[in-house]
Amino acid sequence: TAMPRKSRRTVQRADPALDRRTWRPPTGRVARAATASEAEGEASATARKTPKKGKEPKIGLRQLLHFATPLDYLCLLIAVPCAAGTGFLQVSILFIFGALLDSLGSTSATGVHVPETFSLGSWEMPLWLWFVCLGLGQWMLCTVYNGLTDTAKERMIVRYKLAYVKAILRQDIGWYDTN
Repeated sequence: TAMPRKSRRTVQRADPALDRRTWRPPTGRVARAATASEAEGEASATARKTPKKGKEPKIGLRQLLHFATPLDYLCLLIAVPCAAGTGFLQVSILFIFGALLDSLGSTSATGVHVPETFSLGSWEMPLWLWFVCLGLGQWMLCTVYNGLTDTAKERMIVRYKLAYVKAILRQDIGWYDTN
Protein backbone atom coordinates (compact mmCIF):
# COMPACT_ATOMS: atom_id res chain seq x y z
CA THR A 1 0.00 0.00 0.00
CA ALA A 2 1.11 3.50 -0.64
CA MET A 3 1.96 5.81 2.21
CA PRO A 4 -0.54 8.60 2.69
CA ARG A 5 0.72 11.88 1.39
CA LYS A 6 1.31 14.66 3.91
CA SER A 7 -1.12 17.50 3.76
CA ARG A 8 0.30 20.67 2.22
CA ARG A 9 -2.26 22.96 3.78
CA THR A 10 -1.03 26.51 4.05
CA VAL A 11 -0.80 28.56 7.18
CA GLN A 12 -1.48 32.24 6.83
CA ARG A 13 0.95 34.44 8.70
CA ALA A 14 0.29 37.89 10.08
CA ASP A 15 -0.29 40.11 7.08
CA PRO A 16 0.49 43.78 7.83
CA ALA A 17 -2.02 46.06 6.15
CA LEU A 18 -1.19 49.62 5.25
CA ASP A 19 -3.87 51.38 7.26
CA ARG A 20 -4.03 52.54 10.89
CA ARG A 21 -6.41 49.83 11.99
CA THR A 22 -3.95 46.95 11.78
CA TRP A 23 -0.68 46.17 13.47
CA ARG A 24 2.54 46.55 11.47
CA PRO A 25 5.69 44.63 12.44
CA PRO A 26 8.68 46.89 13.15
CA THR A 27 10.84 45.31 10.44
CA GLY A 28 8.47 46.37 7.67
CA ARG A 29 8.81 43.03 5.84
CA VAL A 30 5.80 41.73 3.96
CA ALA A 31 4.80 38.29 5.20
CA ARG A 32 3.90 35.47 2.79
CA ALA A 33 1.85 32.32 3.16
CA ALA A 34 3.87 29.27 4.22
CA THR A 35 3.14 25.59 4.41
CA ALA A 36 2.73 23.98 7.80
CA SER A 37 6.04 22.08 7.47
CA GLU A 38 7.93 25.29 6.56
CA ALA A 39 6.46 27.08 9.54
CA GLU A 40 7.45 24.22 11.88
CA GLY A 41 10.99 24.23 10.46
CA GLU A 42 11.31 27.97 10.95
CA ALA A 43 10.02 27.72 14.53
CA SER A 44 12.55 25.03 15.45
CA ALA A 45 15.37 26.95 13.72
CA THR A 46 14.61 30.12 15.63
CA ALA A 47 14.43 28.17 18.90
CA ARG A 48 17.99 26.88 18.34
CA LYS A 49 19.46 30.30 17.59
CA THR A 50 20.90 32.25 20.46
CA PRO A 51 19.63 35.80 20.70
CA LYS A 52 22.10 38.38 19.42
CA LYS A 53 22.88 41.33 21.60
CA GLY A 54 23.73 44.68 20.21
CA LYS A 55 22.07 45.96 17.08
CA GLU A 56 18.38 46.62 17.50
CA PRO A 57 16.22 47.84 14.65
CA LYS A 58 15.90 51.60 14.50
CA ILE A 59 12.46 53.12 14.31
CA GLY A 60 11.86 56.48 12.69
CA LEU A 61 9.63 59.23 13.99
CA ARG A 62 7.00 58.43 11.38
CA GLN A 63 6.71 54.82 12.60
CA LEU A 64 6.74 55.95 16.22
CA LEU A 65 3.76 58.24 15.62
CA HIS A 66 1.93 55.75 13.37
CA PHE A 67 -1.10 55.57 15.68
CA ALA A 68 -1.23 59.29 16.53
CA THR A 69 -4.38 61.27 15.82
CA PRO A 70 -4.59 65.03 15.22
CA LEU A 71 -5.36 65.53 18.93
CA ASP A 72 -2.14 63.68 19.83
CA TYR A 73 -0.20 65.86 17.41
CA LEU A 74 -1.75 68.95 19.01
CA CYS A 75 -0.73 67.75 22.48
CA LEU A 76 2.82 67.18 21.26
CA LEU A 77 2.86 70.53 19.46
CA ILE A 78 2.05 72.29 22.73
CA ALA A 79 4.32 70.08 24.83
CA VAL A 80 7.52 70.70 22.84
CA PRO A 81 7.68 74.48 23.49
CA CYS A 82 6.81 73.85 27.15
CA ALA A 83 9.74 71.43 27.42
CA ALA A 84 12.03 73.99 25.75
CA GLY A 85 10.76 76.65 28.18
CA THR A 86 11.53 74.36 31.12
CA GLY A 87 15.09 73.96 29.89
CA PHE A 88 15.43 77.73 29.36
CA LEU A 89 14.21 78.45 32.90
CA GLN A 90 16.65 75.91 34.33
CA VAL A 91 19.50 77.73 32.61
CA SER A 92 18.10 81.07 33.87
CA ILE A 93 18.15 79.81 37.45
CA LEU A 94 21.77 78.75 37.01
CA PHE A 95 22.61 82.15 35.50
CA ILE A 96 21.14 84.04 38.47
CA PHE A 97 22.78 81.65 40.94
CA GLY A 98 26.13 82.19 39.18
CA ALA A 99 25.70 85.96 39.42
CA LEU A 100 24.97 85.55 43.13
CA LEU A 101 28.14 83.51 43.63
CA ASP A 102 30.17 86.08 41.67
CA SER A 103 28.91 88.89 43.88
CA LEU A 104 29.72 86.92 47.04
CA GLY A 105 33.37 86.98 46.07
CA SER A 106 33.51 90.78 46.05
CA THR A 107 34.49 92.36 49.33
CA SER A 108 34.27 95.88 50.60
CA ALA A 109 35.69 97.71 53.62
CA THR A 110 32.79 96.48 55.75
CA GLY A 111 33.18 92.81 54.77
CA VAL A 112 31.51 90.48 52.31
CA HIS A 113 28.78 92.08 50.21
CA VAL A 114 25.67 89.94 49.78
CA PRO A 115 23.29 91.39 47.17
CA GLU A 116 19.66 91.79 48.14
CA THR A 117 18.37 92.38 44.60
CA PHE A 118 19.17 91.18 41.13
CA SER A 119 18.52 93.25 38.05
CA LEU A 120 17.97 91.90 34.58
CA GLY A 121 17.81 94.86 32.25
CA SER A 122 15.18 97.19 33.71
CA TRP A 123 13.69 94.51 35.99
CA GLU A 124 15.00 94.66 39.53
CA MET A 125 13.52 92.32 42.10
CA PRO A 126 14.69 90.79 45.36
CA LEU A 127 16.83 87.74 44.74
CA TRP A 128 14.48 85.35 46.52
CA LEU A 129 11.61 86.54 44.32
CA TRP A 130 13.59 85.72 41.17
CA PHE A 131 14.15 82.17 42.37
CA VAL A 132 10.49 81.74 43.39
CA CYS A 133 9.16 83.10 40.06
CA LEU A 134 11.55 81.02 37.95
CA GLY A 135 10.86 77.91 40.03
CA LEU A 136 7.08 78.32 39.72
CA GLY A 137 7.37 78.93 35.98
CA GLN A 138 9.49 75.84 35.58
CA TRP A 139 7.08 73.78 37.65
CA MET A 140 4.07 74.92 35.58
CA LEU A 141 5.75 74.31 32.21
CA CYS A 142 7.07 70.93 33.34
CA THR A 143 3.60 69.91 34.55
CA VAL A 144 2.02 70.93 31.24
CA TYR A 145 4.53 69.13 29.03
CA ASN A 146 4.56 65.98 31.18
CA GLY A 147 0.77 65.86 31.24
CA LEU A 148 0.40 66.41 27.50
CA THR A 149 3.06 63.90 26.47
CA ASP A 150 1.67 61.28 28.87
CA THR A 151 -1.83 61.85 27.49
CA ALA A 152 -0.66 61.45 23.90
CA LYS A 153 1.42 58.40 24.84
CA GLU A 154 -1.47 56.64 26.59
CA ARG A 155 -3.84 57.33 23.71
CA MET A 156 -1.38 55.89 21.19
CA ILE A 157 -0.69 52.84 23.35
CA VAL A 158 -4.41 52.06 23.55
CA ARG A 159 -4.74 52.23 19.75
CA TYR A 160 -1.58 50.11 19.33
CA LYS A 161 -2.89 47.39 21.65
CA LEU A 162 -6.28 47.40 19.96
CA ALA A 163 -4.70 47.01 16.52
CA TYR A 164 -2.46 44.23 17.84
CA VAL A 165 -5.39 42.26 19.24
CA LYS A 166 -7.36 42.75 16.00
CA ALA A 167 -4.40 41.46 13.97
CA ILE A 168 -4.09 38.39 16.19
CA LEU A 169 -7.81 37.61 16.10
CA ARG A 170 -8.14 37.82 12.32
CA GLN A 171 -5.60 35.02 11.70
CA ASP A 172 -6.65 31.61 10.43
CA ILE A 173 -6.87 28.94 13.11
CA GLY A 174 -3.83 27.14 11.68
CA TRP A 175 -1.66 30.16 12.35
CA TYR A 176 -2.00 29.54 16.09
CA ASP A 177 -0.65 26.01 15.71
CA THR A 178 2.72 27.23 14.48
CA ASN A 179 3.16 30.64 16.11
